[in-house]
Amino acid sequence: MPETEPRRQPEGNVHTAAASITICMGSSCFSRGNSRNIEVVQDYLKTQSLPPTVELNGHLCEGHCKAGPNVTINGKMYHEVDPIVIIGLLNHFLPKAKG
Repeated sequence: MPETEPRRQPEGNVHTAAASITICMGSSCFSRGNSRNIEVVQDYLKTQSLPPTVELNGHLCEGHCKAGPNVTINGKMYHEVDPIVIIGLLNHFLPKAKG
């Protein structure tokens, strides 16, 4: 039997997110509004027709407390985010499901 090359695995994550949302859960950001922002994002994700590849994560403080509450979407950090701002960001950055 001829030898075959082993199957190569794709580089990086096999699952790539259509969008990534990371909310700072550090004590300052959390108490200044991210406790509410996380609820707003979760409700938004439940009620919109979005593809299942939207990732929602939390992280600990990254040292931008004075500018918080901080939310990162697709690798870009946004400061002083309140529920109205987060809805605008979600509407802008999250892909709508087709169909």
